[in-house]
Amino acid sequence: MDILHAKSKNTLSAFGKVFRNGRYIILAMGIFAVGMSLVLLLPNVSLLIDALTSNVLTWGEKMAFWLSLYGTIATNFSLVNAVSIFLLIVLFSIDIALFMFYIRRAQKVTKGINQSRTHSVAGAVSGVLGIGCAACGSVILTGIATSLGATGVLLILPLHGGEFAFLGIGLLMWSIWHLAKKINDPLVCLVDA
Repeated sequence: MDILHAKSKNTLSAFGKVFRNGRYIILAMGIFAVGMSLVLLLPNVSLLIDALTSNVLTWGEKMAFWLSLYGTIATNFSLVNAVSIFLLIVLFSIDIALFMFYIRRAQKVTKGINQSRTHSVAGAVSGVLGIGCAACGSVILTGIATSLGATGVLLILPLHGGEFAFLGIGLLMWSIWHLAKKINDPLVCLVDA
């Protein structure tokens, strides 16, 4: 139990180092806003364009309609999918902020950057592949699988490809932990005299 407590304290220490700087808070919040916008607005992009270019609606009604599309997370997704999408975007935002901090901190000493980059990218890709709704499963993965003729494999899975969202959450959590560990490690090796 003491090891788990020490590891979580180490992770929180890294969060403190990174998010003490407002630049990384803004970066994470910006990535979160863009990610939520992409997930919630892209399925309705033609409707959104029609509403925004309409001559019938006032400017205020257009903005109200645009903002109302963010409520589709409650109507277009099951509770499990909505929570997994939210977690993926939050974790992805934190991961990118930690990664940018780590890169800036380690510009002079490049050891370990490639490994951390691989972990961040793996979590992000798996998470993006898992985004979808209860009715159609994973939107992106289903499209890729359909073009490859592998939709039958997705139907065998209990969540029809939604498992990739959970895999993405796990990989992003591991990436965040790994980056936090790297942030708390010294940039140079200590040599015993």
